[in-house]
Amino acid sequence: MILTNQRSLIVFMLIWSYIFYSFQVAAQRPPTGGSAPPPIQSEEDNGISPIVFIVGGLALGAATYVLVKPKGVKIPVSQHLPNYLLANNILPNQDALELMYELNPELKDMPEIRSKKKLTLPNFPILDENIPPENPALASSETSLKFNNEVELFNSSKETFTQLELADNSNESIINMEKVQALINQVEQELNAIGNPNDRSYAMLGEFMNDLLSVFNQTIIEINEEKTVNTAQLSLLQNIVDNLAELISDSALLSYQHLDNSVLSQPKSLDKKRFIASTNPHNNQLENPFSKRKFIADTKDFAFAVYKYSEEGELITKGPEIENKYFISYVVPALKDFSDYYKPILNPATYAIASLPPAVMYIEVKDINGNVVSINNPKIDFKSVYEDPHELNENKMIKVPLFIKP
Repeated sequence: MILTNQRSLIVFMLIWSYIFYSFQVAAQRPPTGGSAPPPIQSEEDNGISPIVFIVGGLALGAATYVLVKPKGVKIPVSQHLPNYLLANNILPNQDALELMYELNPELKDMPEIRSKKKLTLPNFPILDENIPPENPALASSETSLKFNNEVELFNSSKETFTQLELADNSNESIINMEKVQALINQVEQELNAIGNPNDRSYAMLGEFMNDLLSVFNQTIIEINEEKTVNTAQLSLLQNIVDNLAELISDSALLSYQHLDNSVLSQPKSLDKKRFIASTNPHNNQLENPFSKRKFIADTKDFAFAVYKYSEEGELITKGPEIENKYFISYVVPALKDFSDYYKPILNPATYAIASLPPAVMYIEVKDINGNVVSINNPKIDFKSVYEDPHELNENKMIKVPLFIKP
């Protein structure tokens, strides 16, 4: 009895499969004898898996296939979002990340996400990729001349400092002056390591270096005149040295020839002739470190896009309320309190476009009346674009979202 029932079930399934297959063929193959259309593929599938029925140990394979697209592995949202933004040519700065959480509120309760899940992106205006970026850097010859002048001033102020008689001989004063001497030595080492940035492709690097060295020199001159150093001056000098080191090495702005450890391990007098010799292509002893290697990556073009919220809490990313209303300037973070060193972008946002190096910049925003506008995250790190270039479409600019506070 049981065997009879199993046979009846098998026969029933065979008949059902034949009828199902017949309908599929009739639906997919046109009467003209043309090829059947491809199976419909869902957004989340990529592999082929047949429908299989197993009855009493007998496997029955239907003639219909369902295409299954892999959903992607699960990864932490905090790890996925930066890569997702870069893949869409958006810098993953703090404002961009916060905007993504606003546009995709489900992410707030999701520790992990499928790597292939599509997310809602900011609806910024269409970006004209043909607009040339603004680069306020001086011509290479001017940059080089200014750099040489700053080096001369550095040498003279350094010599004055070494012969300085302190106005205060307290232990605290002596320790602080020793810290200044250590910072001077570090700047000297950095300058000896890179030579003179007189190559045209290094005009932007030279411009930032000139700015940092100029304020460093001014501060040392003030210390020499006062014969003492205060905490604000010491903090400023430290920040300048940190920025200078980042521009030269940490951010990989350039790849220079590594000098012998003995050169970098101890302070040496910075000789202007060394810089002149290092830029002489006929000099066989001191080669220009810029001559053999170029930037690890050329400077990339960034397009600043501003957004804000209306009084009713509505997100505004484009339109007359936000476009052509704000002007962007940038500076190395150590000099954020020195207005003369900001580099303004003449065209207003959205979009204000500029070529920027792989470094941290401090951003200032002003309205059309010249008033400084408050922003949440003025320090922006542009290095991620250079560290993960494979994520980018190299033919497009990178958008930089900026949240404008009310």
